[in-house]
Amino acid sequence: MWAAGWVHGTCDADPPPNHEIFTKDKAGRVATVGQTAAPSVLQRRVAGAQAQAGPSAPVINNHFTIPDTLLHAIHPAAAAAPPAAPAAAPVDPAQVPLLPPNKTVGKSQLITEFCMDYDLGESIPGKLVEHGYRKTDGFRFILVKDLLSIRFLQGEIVELRDAVEKWAVPKPA
Repeated sequence: MWAAGWVHGTCDADPPPNHEIFTKDKAGRVATVGQTAAPSVLQRRVAGAQAQAGPSAPVINNHFTIPDTLLHAIHPAAAAAPPAAPAAAPVDPAQVPLLPPNKTVGKSQLITEFCMDYDLGESIPGKLVEHGYRKTDGFRFILVKDLLSIRFLQGEIVELRDAVEKWAVPKPA
């Protein structure tokens, strides 16, 4: 028990651990259980603490370090901080495609039919047809900047994008 306490740092070679089997006799020798003995180390420490003036709180020292090599062996990701992700480049709203990137074209149909199916009014199909868009197949090539260049209003762009998102189908995995 004394050796284990020494290894764990709770005692050293001179004072034995705080346990009843380690008591000293009047000559200062370690006595075994059953012999007449002086107060144990624990009893002496308690008496000394009580003799000090004022209340004292126990001091708990739990400072320890883990070498990086051991930390890496336990949890490789914790040993080194992950590299910071590169900052995302700002997205120019005009470069946003009409067709969402995670979807592909839906049913091929005339622009006028598509606009009627999704209740897009008269101005949206009028502007698209006037600028040469005939079928929905071309939606995958249209960018928001293209719609702005043919004088689409912000609300019309939002309505068209919403309709295209509903019309489009998820890309196969």
